[in-house]
Amino acid sequence: MRARVSRTSDRMNMSEQELSGESPESRNGSPNQKPASGVSAANLGSATRTALVVVGMHRSGTSAMARLLGQTGARLPKNLLPPRSSNQAGFWESKPLVMMHDKMLSEMGSSWDDLSLGPGFWEKKKTLAKYRGAISDLIESEIDGAPFFVLKDPRISRFIPFTVSILEDLGVQPRFVIAIRNPLAVAASLEQRDAFSIAKSLALWLDYSLHAEYQSRNYLRCIVHYERLV
Repeated sequence: MRARVSRTSDRMNMSEQELSGESPESRNGSPNQKPASGVSAANLGSATRTALVVVGMHRSGTSAMARLLGQTGARLPKNLLPPRSSNQAGFWESKPLVMMHDKMLSEMGSSWDDLSLGPGFWEKKKTLAKYRGAISDLIESEIDGAPFFVLKDPRISRFIPFTVSILEDLGVQPRFVIAIRNPLAVAASLEQRDAFSIAKSLALWLDYSLHAEYQSRNYLRCIVHYERLV
């Protein structure tokens, strides 16, 4: 697994120009790859706005990455989730958006730490469709229609196609920043914060990481190792 992640990271290095949306290339997949379900490659290519979508497993440096992107010029949400004892520097993600995602997951009988998601879980489109308009309006409200902004919530890792389809409707080009951290370090952090077992934390790390990598393949992206970031 470690070797695979390293090889993927080497392939996904992205220039500052590409990350900011100035590159004419709209995705890094091969010509034979298709965009994620529900996404129009033509529409994405003509998008005039850019979202830096920070994904990856919780406790993997997504907060630090979002803060850094905000400091370099990308718009951060207006209503940030307040710092907690487990993350005193802050989360740098939209509090109302996180609450909306949690509500959506709860209605689907799930949660951010659910390990029982079976095949076809995200095909329950009725529930997703119910939240589509509300999430779209919330994103626009949180970033005031900014042309270049940060969209960060680790939960998005599991439903990237749904989020991308919302961004597409808003005329926004997604560019992904995937946070990767040593899974044992993540497990130790979750054990301290949430009293999770090592086995549960490692399973969650694998689930989030694989979803984030697989579902972002058709878009410009970079993989950031937490240990290198700090």
